[in-house]
Amino acid sequence: LGVPFYARQPEAEFAAAVVERAPPGRALWGLDQVFLGAAAPLLQTVAAEARASAARTLAAELAAKAAADPYFLPRVGPAELPRLRTLLHPRDDRAPLERVDAMLESGAIYDAFTGGKRDAYPANLQREALMKRAFRAERAAARARGSEPRVFFKFGGSHLARGLSTTLVPSLGNDVAVEAEARGERTVHV
Repeated sequence: LGVPFYARQPEAEFAAAVVERAPPGRALWGLDQVFLGAAAPLLQTVAAEARASAARTLAAELAAKAAADPYFLPRVGPAELPRLRTLLHPRDDRAPLERVDAMLESGAIYDAFTGGKRDAYPANLQREALMKRAFRAERAAARARGSEPRVFFKFGGSHLARGLSTTLVPSLGNDVAVEAEARGERTVHV
């Protein structure tokens, strides 16, 4: 399973070069929703990490369903994942809970674009808000480690636009530009 938008040789080489040249720590930050095709491997990871045997069993069953249905996240996930979530322990299963919550939120976003009943505008607004939260969390974690890295974003132009995105929601790129300007820094958007 490839990383979305890094499926070509030059993109893969670019990602490898970033990791190779970056200082120790997390060189790549994933900010977007869960990739539609990632439900099966994520659920396999939950099955391996969950503390309770019932959670491991259900996660493995759901991983098999997800492997058979590329639209698992918006179609099956909303009904099935909450049951898995109740089997995970808030203190001992933090990573699996984060994965399940990310899949639930992503499934809700995808619903608007995969034949569901949700409108696109709220889904696009939720997606941008998710990316903004993820960026702030990654940057705060980097600061806590004692580093303030320079950041390079690789997104489509819609997410990096200044002002409203092409979907008419306040973009991640706009938030980054406004925050940088407030700190006396600059951004370049290509």
